[in-house]
Amino acid sequence: MKKGETPLLSFWPSESINDGTQADENNRQGCRDLISPNQNRFVTLTLTNDSLKSSRLYLPLQFLKENGMDKPGMVTLLGNDGTRRLANLLRESSGRMSLGKGLKDFTKANGLKMGESFTLELIWENATPVLRLLSAELRSQNRFVTLTLTHDSFKNSRLGLPLPFMRENGMNQPGTIALLGKDGTKWMANLLRESQGRMSLGKGWKDFARGNGLEIGESFTLESIWEDATPMLRLSGTVSKSDRRLQGEHCCEASEKESVIRELNESNIDERSNSSSLVQN
Repeated sequence: MKKGETPLLSFWPSESINDGTQADENNRQGCRDLISPNQNRFVTLTLTNDSLKSSRLYLPLQFLKENGMDKPGMVTLLGNDGTRRLANLLRESSGRMSLGKGLKDFTKANGLKMGESFTLELIWENATPVLRLLSAELRSQNRFVTLTLTHDSFKNSRLGLPLPFMRENGMNQPGTIALLGKDGTKWMANLLRESQGRMSLGKGWKDFARGNGLEIGESFTLESIWEDATPMLRLSGTVSKSDRRLQGEHCCEASEKESVIRELNESNIDERSNSSSLVQN
């Protein structure tokens, strides 16, 4: 980001235009060339009561640093109706950065409500950095990950996390992460980066699994959210081994029924064919 340029926060509409023409292909290629090579382009935030009340929304410092937006100044917030609003990008004495004055007007204008999570993606528009708000449909696709509790992951207190999911949600840096249980209880866990670059949950993960009654072989879904500048994974659903076994049994039963019906149909066809041959003879 060049000195004097203003970072832009842009609302991403729910539809994209693509008519398959060569011009559009050239435009898309140009956009790809301008997209930051940094993989940490996504950040998911949650609008809390405190952030609305104080008109202060904290942003992950690592995300800002990696994308050249770690200096205080003014930020343009672009709403879904095309209205632009200026907001302060503030740095506190602790080093944390946040959106300040202007945030509340932007959230109201775009219908963002308390407790709602929203995802911003960094793109480049000419030489201007743009953070665009993903549509609800795209957010729902990027926020969830389904994992299975294995014997090794529980024994070693180490649960591997898909790197693409972590990158898209701005959680691909080692540190501390909050794990939110189904009853609202919060556990803190280590977010580790292994030698090959893979991310995993470490110390604190086993207590979370026990506290939520997760069993070996059970699948569960986590939702990525942010609480101020703290990454958080919230438990949103589980599928037990018995549930999967029942699903498998239902599939087997359905297959068996289809097989029986197919055999009956083939038998009927053979009988009609034989009857026809006898009549002709």
